[in-house]
Amino acid sequence: IAATAKLEARQLWSAAAAMCLALLPVVVVVAGLWMGIAGLITGAQWALDVDGSVWLGIGRWLVIAAGLAAAGYGVFASVRWVAGLVETWKGRGMPTWPNWRR
Repeated sequence: IAATAKLEARQLWSAAAAMCLALLPVVVVVAGLWMGIAGLITGAQWALDVDGSVWLGIGRWLVIAAGLAAAGYGVFASVRWVAGLVETWKGRGMPTWPNWRR
């Protein structure tokens, strides 16, 4: 009975680890979107608080545009990473998507 209990405990830990690994990519994408939205709201408030200075406003909006471009690429890279993991986990071996990486 003790050997069976050890085996069941190992299987339980293995299942828990598999669940954590399966949820990790989802958490990464959701957290990235959450931070992007929060950054957009905070950045817009920051860019609008210029006390009438046109050039300061233009500079701040340019900084926000660069930040949004970087955040957009981060979301794109995260989704591409998740898609590669899903393709690998489907049992096809190494991911072949996107095709331009060949």
